[in-house]
Amino acid sequence: MAAKSEVGAAVVPKRKTALISASLPDPTPEQWASTLQPGTVHRLFLQGVWMTVRLNWVGPGQRLFLFQSRHGGRTHTLTLRMLCKLREAGLALPVEDNLLRAQAMESLVRDAWSANAGVTAAVREGRHMTPSSAARPL
Repeated sequence: MAAKSEVGAAVVPKRKTALISASLPDPTPEQWASTLQPGTVHRLFLQGVWMTVRLNWVGPGQRLFLFQSRHGGRTHTLTLRMLCKLREAGLALPVEDNLLRAQAMESLVRDAWSANAGVTAAVREGRHMTPSSAARPL
């Protein structure tokens, strides 16, 4: 059974994280936050849902963090204290580069299938497709 973590009044599922090495101790939330760099991607549990966010800006003294989510492009500003609380509860996780590559490849394949479906429909309907018209929307 999955462990649960409480944050405020909400009870959320705790995500399992793989240990990099048994010999290295986990960094404290403050140490983890001090390593965050703009451009890195993370998973945060915000507003009752898991969100994939990109860190856009770190304020002076690393006290304020500005993230942008893929969910409607919304921005989320978190203080160091709140980010550390999320990390302690297992609700702030880094996203590995391999996962980002896999998601990008999946998106490319999905786009290719969509483009192929448009060409197939045009051929089925008897519309003439040239290389330049294949790139334009039907």
